[in-house]
Amino acid sequence: MLHDLIQALSKDELRRFQNSLSRGKRSFNLLGIMKNETNKEVIFKKLYHEKYSPEKDILLRTEMKILKRKLEEFILENSSQDLHPGRDYALFYEVAKWCMLNSIYDLALKYCRKSFDLALAQKEWADLLRINRVYYLISWQQPAGLNEKTEVLSERTRWHQKIINTLATEEMRLSHFLEASIDRYRYNLRQAHNQRRFPDTHTIHFPEHESSLAAYFGLKAKAYSTMDGRAIDILKEAIALLKDMPHFYYKDQEWIAVNGALAMEYSAHGEHDRACEVFDMLIYHPDLTKSQSSIGIQFNYATTLLKLKQYRKAEEILELLDERHPKMILNRQIQTMKITTYLFLGESEKLKKIISRQSGPMDPALKIYNRLLFVIYYLQKDSLELAERELINLEKSRPVKGSVYPPLIQAFKLYIEAELSRTGNSSERQKKQSEFRRVMDDIAGAEDDVLRSLLPYKWLQYTQESQ
Repeated sequence: MLHDLIQALSKDELRRFQNSLSRGKRSFNLLGIMKNETNKEVIFKKLYHEKYSPEKDILLRTEMKILKRKLEEFILENSSQDLHPGRDYALFYEVAKWCMLNSIYDLALKYCRKSFDLALAQKEWADLLRINRVYYLISWQQPAGLNEKTEVLSERTRWHQKIINTLATEEMRLSHFLEASIDRYRYNLRQAHNQRRFPDTHTIHFPEHESSLAAYFGLKAKAYSTMDGRAIDILKEAIALLKDMPHFYYKDQEWIAVNGALAMEYSAHGEHDRACEVFDMLIYHPDLTKSQSSIGIQFNYATTLLKLKQYRKAEEILELLDERHPKMILNRQIQTMKITTYLFLGESEKLKKIISRQSGPMDPALKIYNRLLFVIYYLQKDSLELAERELINLEKSRPVKGSVYPPLIQAFKLYIEAELSRTGNSSERQKKQSEFRRVMDDIAGAEDDVLRSLLPYKWLQYTQESQ
């Protein structure tokens, strides 16, 4: 945990945190060692100048715990401090937000859960609302399957409603008491009074009590539940309303998030140029990297640029994403985006590097897919013989039999054969090109669109159109 926190510090944060520690003290020395070292035994030897042993492990663990607490307090001191000052859960809440912005989602979840549990134990309902909002955002960004994520987010939504109902009930019961107090005064003054019974339910008619912030969230809810182009106009209305609102503690974050949503709606409805105008406004916004929407906005911008075939610009945005959020480098979705970009830019060495980075256990379909990417790598390097050999070996492999890939493998073989005959008999080359186009047309006209959605097919299609 401590290693992850230290590695996520920016250069400026690391410098300021280091300066906050007493030079020459153990915490200062331990931080200096842990910047570049993860091996526990080496850390122990450098810190205590003696050999590590399991019996002495408690010394290092204690020192690391002290340093971790100092780092957590440093993060708290340099945060917005949204919650009641002095509450024990405020520290864990602020560190959770910091971890989320630095893409350390597992740690963010642990800290947020701890903050939530402490605030719940203390019945701090107003703070729980803020904590639960961040809890939802962290859960949203957790790398998990859609079914699992939907269940977690539903739980957080149920909690939000429970907290709101609890707060509202407290305030309504208080208003009942205030009314009863007035009745008691009237009774004591021998004035006409009511001996009323207070209801156990209360209905709010939203339009009668709607603040500008409530109206804003109402518009966002309406936009998100609208699946056609009308959502764009609704989001524009929400943005205009937000702009005129007095400042509140997360207004800047909300402005970035809702504009990011607008850009995505433009993109989803084919208005890619307009989407890029909004993304361009956001991408270098000074507060973007402090926003929970930072990764999503940059990812979605790159996706839109790929749709526009602006591959060089997409590469720039992906490099920016790596620089700002280095923890996301191994994210599978971002790796796929990079593969797409490098394929169409012909950046063969970058393509090879990212394919090679995809290690660990893979299902057979992914192995075939990656080998096809290597075929494209060889083609981009003009190594036609190596590409052909890879295809022949792939065709003979057991996982290919019974898979959807044989037509695509055949298309690649014909493409290579046509390229190999470029300097030979022109009629033979035309024949191979004709066979290649026929196979591509068969894939394009097939009922099952699995192959058409794959990048290797799209690369062949792009190459075919470019000739």
